[in-house]
Amino acid sequence: MRILFAILIAFTISMSPIISKPAHAVVVETAAAKHVLKSLSERIQKVISEAEAAGNRLIANAARRLLDVINAWEKSNTNLINHAFDKIENERAQILRDIDKTLSRIEKSGEVAFYELNLLSVQIASMLKDMPGANHEPQVFYHQPRALLPVGEEIIPIMVFGPHIGGAVRTVTHDGKALEFDKVNNNRVLVKLPRTKLSFKEKSQYTKLIFTIDKHVSSFWNPFSWWGEKLVERELSLWILPQKLGTVNLQINTETEVWDKMRRVVRVHTSGRDQAVNFPVTLSDGDKTLGWVLDIVTLQSWIDNGTNWFVYRGGYASRPNGLVRNTMTDQGFTFQNQHGHRRQWNNHRRGTDAHVDVTVPMMKKRLKKSSQRKEKNMNWSKDLVFKLPSNTSSYEIALNLFNGREYKLSSKVAAPYKLISSTYGKDQIHLRPIPPRDF
Repeated sequence: MRILFAILIAFTISMSPIISKPAHAVVVETAAAKHVLKSLSERIQKVISEAEAAGNRLIANAARRLLDVINAWEKSNTNLINHAFDKIENERAQILRDIDKTLSRIEKSGEVAFYELNLLSVQIASMLKDMPGANHEPQVFYHQPRALLPVGEEIIPIMVFGPHIGGAVRTVTHDGKALEFDKVNNNRVLVKLPRTKLSFKEKSQYTKLIFTIDKHVSSFWNPFSWWGEKLVERELSLWILPQKLGTVNLQINTETEVWDKMRRVVRVHTSGRDQAVNFPVTLSDGDKTLGWVLDIVTLQSWIDNGTNWFVYRGGYASRPNGLVRNTMTDQGFTFQNQHGHRRQWNNHRRGTDAHVDVTVPMMKKRLKKSSQRKEKNMNWSKDLVFKLPSNTSSYEIALNLFNGREYKLSSKVAAPYKLISSTYGKDQIHLRPIPPRDF
């Protein structure tokens, strides 16, 4: 299972550039087959080596299939390797030109479709089988798609590729029941598999198509071979994907500005004679260091509503006047006491004291951190959109895939096996499933 998941990709793959300079075309009409095939083999081998180094296993495997076909032909058809390709009809020669063109594009830009490489391997195998002296038996090379979704059209079209397979298939069955199929051409057969015949469960599973193929090959020179059949069975494996791709868990971390409140009582002490005396009420250095400031709004509301926010604690011939207008700042304010006098025995007027406890409202801003979790099932055919609050500071995305593993996603970490296309914005996260076609 681990190996299958390791090579899971979507329909088209791009690989990093693998050769800095494109090679020249190798298809020379007058060249002997062995020289043309040798040149192609060397170029394919280079594609394989550098694709493996870049970690593009599917490209390497598809290219290796091309190489296997060429190598097998050379080993089993030694009597043909000196034939010139200018003797081959143009349609067959064109296959080699297509292979050359595809290899040149890989060498130049590093991009090629996995499907295209596989199709070329079928074409060249078919061409080689048609040459005199070659083995003409039909073969099944690959099929597509090999991963089946629980959603889609009622009939799943499965294209089977292989040299001379078109006229060789006699029956196709699934779970013992016959399936309809059509010959597309000499190298392709289209099988029609009803989706309702498959059982999609919570976990992935595998099923098989059984092909009955006639490998009998007739020869013009052997009349006894003109009739008869040589039936063999071939199994094609299909991957039935689960009902859902997985579950997405999103943790959204937010930061909100909040104001903590606190009150302190400050003793205001003034002295004076027949005058108003101001006293500066300021926050302590310790409170300032901790970020506390005067809560001006609260203090003003106390004043406006007549709240008893200061208490006269004693004195003589004095009274508190209260806050001096227009003196409030975030660091404090000015409080005022009104002083009279006291007469001594000699009729001398003496100053008085005043003691007032003043309640000072304070506040301090801080960031309140909190988090919330959201969980949604991710289906194969529906996008997932998560809305983000405006005060989002960060988020964590965990994808619990149907294979039982958990993967962390972010704007820098993509989903495994290119199963999800992700778009990350300031106000939302958009996840789009990309169903696999192969494994």
